[in-house]
Amino acid sequence: MMVVDNPVFKEILWEWRAFAVKVDPSICRNILNLPLKDGKSTNMLDRYICRFGYDANIKIRDKDLKIKKLDDKTHAGIERWTTEVYNFPISAAIFRNITKALNIDLPGRAIIDGQQLMSILSEITPSIQVIDVQKRRELHVWPSDDRNGATIELTEISTPEKVMTISIEHRDLEKVTKALEYLQLTSDSIRVLSYVDCLRVWVEEKSLF
Repeated sequence: MMVVDNPVFKEILWEWRAFAVKVDPSICRNILNLPLKDGKSTNMLDRYICRFGYDANIKIRDKDLKIKKLDDKTHAGIERWTTEVYNFPISAAIFRNITKALNIDLPGRAIIDGQQLMSILSEITPSIQVIDVQKRRELHVWPSDDRNGATIELTEISTPEKVMTISIEHRDLEKVTKALEYLQLTSDSIRVLSYVDCLRVWVEEKSLF
């Protein structure tokens, strides 16, 4: 079994994200009128590994492990995240990074796949849970004429709670700020939250709204 310590993909992006039961139709129109980034909407299942009382963004999507770390946050709620994606099998060093983030004392070991990772961690303590988040996601680009523009995400979540989420992402903070101003994403029905904020609620089997 060949394992590596280096991620297959790594990026650092600024991200603004918000959740709502229903997004204002005018906001939806503004986003849907923008060009699609990848030409279609995508259904996906993200399996977040959570522990009550600890903030971590660790998930399995398809056959990959995705770890996000919060680096910085502005007064406007725009956050800078470092994302690392690993293929399985993962090394003992990567496993130790995960257990450290979840404050679990386990010896390092190589992990074959996502199922084994979830099984080992959830057997250690009942405070470890796997939260399944089923999503239907569309990615758009702003401005329309800029290939390197900000990524605008519009996603419907069906489980664990029926909500919608909007995000704006780019490695340049100014582009995220300008896209936020353009889309006028201010509404009483929208709550500015990250997925980590949501997981704090969902891990207790509660609802955001």
